[in-house]
Amino acid sequence: MGNSCGKYRLRYLFILFAVALLPGCSYNLAQWEGRHRDELIKKWGPPIEERVRPAGGKRLVVTYISANLYSSSTCYMVFDTDTQDIVRSTFSIDC
Repeated sequence: MGNSCGKYRLRYLFILFAVALLPGCSYNLAQWEGRHRDELIKKWGPPIEERVRPAGGKRLVVTYISANLYSSSTCYMVFDTDTQDIVRSTFSIDC
């Protein structure tokens, strides 16, 4: 009858490999709203840019590089804080 177990194992490995190649910058940035800037830095590292906003607070830009076997891309995650360094809004670019 052949080796049907090996055939299914090969198919399973192919699916796992295909999923591993998908780009991976799909984060729910809204979960950071209401949290302190220090928590953000603890998770993502220091921002590549931090500016004081005219209305008060700061704008922090954090990058995440998503890579697979064929390509890589840079995701820019932007966090706006209030004067107490609490994240109040977020958005992303190229994620």
